[in-house]
Amino acid sequence: MAAVGRVLISQPPTPSTTTTTGTRVRERPAKPPCEPATSPGSLPPPPPSPPPPPSPPPPPSPTLPTSGRMKDQNAIKLFIGQIPRDLEETDLRPLFEEFGNIYELTVLKDRSTGHHKGCAFLTYCARDSAVKAQTALHEQRTLPGMNRPIQVKPADSEGRGDDRKLFVGMLGKQQADVDVRNLFEEFGTIEECAVLRGPDGISKGCAFVKFQSHAEAQAAIVELHGSRMLQGASGSLVVRLADTDRERSVRRMHAAVGGVTPSTVQLGVYTAGPRRR
Repeated sequence: MAAVGRVLISQPPTPSTTTTTGTRVRERPAKPPCEPATSPGSLPPPPPSPPPPPSPPPPPSPTLPTSGRMKDQNAIKLFIGQIPRDLEETDLRPLFEEFGNIYELTVLKDRSTGHHKGCAFLTYCARDSAVKAQTALHEQRTLPGMNRPIQVKPADSEGRGDDRKLFVGMLGKQQADVDVRNLFEEFGTIEECAVLRGPDGISKGCAFVKFQSHAEAQAAIVELHGSRMLQGASGSLVVRLADTDRERSVRRMHAAVGGVTPSTVQLGVYTAGPRRR
């Protein structure tokens, strides 16, 4: 019988290391990294949620005047005229503070040149303070360096259709549009300027001037009304707010019945009659 041969399959040598003492130690094979167990058909975990959007910044707080005070709902805004051009808000404040707490005080200046216009706007916190200031100061005091007394009047012309248009009377017959414009342009931006003329082209001795803002028109009234007599005119220069349609109707009605003359009719917050000296 033939002998059956035994076949030996050699195994690869097991890695081993030798310690410092010379003893050979068998190393275990490294295990693969663990992976999370998932069951068949399961969904992967959801991705992390994004961070919340940043909250919007808080709205800005309302702007308050430099005084930080509040004013009454029926407070009056005053127009101050005939003040020296070298006086600023800090110089004027002591004059008006004796009548009450000031909400806002602003000197009017030319927007292009920055030059002082000789007038200001003043608002008190309380209406009573404005009434006291007007009673005590309007044409009662003359500030240093000025030839005429200070003007303290309500700035708002209630019920008027256009508070920027002026009527200019007592012009000389030779004054043209350009002469009138030159007289008024220092007070602000002029939108319209026209001398009134008859059918024969001869000047009627009056004109209309329209400014860009009510403040500019007021400054011209305070500075020019009754201030001079132009060449060829029969009286002092007249500068006032132009009549509304309603006021013109009232003036014509009074003139028809012989009631009052047009020169003494009250117009808004200004009087077109003779100027007090």
